[in-house]
Amino acid sequence: MAATLNKATTTSPYLGKYLSGLVIDLESGQTIWSHQASVRRLPASSQKVVTALAVLNSADTNSRLVTRVFQNNQAPNELVLSSEGDPSLGATRLKAGAAVVAARLLEQGLTTVQLSVDSSYFPEPTPAYGWKSSYLRSEVQLVRGVALAGYRGSDASMAAGRVLAGYLKPLGVT
Repeated sequence: MAATLNKATTTSPYLGKYLSGLVIDLESGQTIWSHQASVRRLPASSQKVVTALAVLNSADTNSRLVTRVFQNNQAPNELVLSSEGDPSLGATRLKAGAAVVAARLLEQGLTTVQLSVDSSYFPEPTPAYGWKSSYLRSEVQLVRGVALAGYRGSDASMAAGRVLAGYLKPLGVT
């Protein structure tokens, strides 16, 4: 992957001298690739392409971004919505998931639950250096482990939780 990114920095008329970045293996903390990492830049679509390339080159082809609803074994009325950063987590998928969750809860005789959202798969989101506050929520959403696709509000994680809760209610689970 580093060779591919290095080639992009030397051969692309669009990236080259305007590209800076740092790719770190989160498990080991090892730097995989670095180019002008100390040079701060505003976000741009070209940076997204480089990021996507880094992810695709480092991920196993069988990798999936998984979204789950966990039930606490010690307190069965406690549920946790958790995800690994699935960008396609939308209302349709939450509705389908709610049907499965509600059926299992009702089999257990549970009609009232406490739903929490666990967005800890990624660190707490922060804006990039140099971003205008107007970028957030109008143009750019903070990256979260759980996020409702297409949501443009202050907390996409809680929005996903509210949508799931909303789909559970008509199925008999509040």
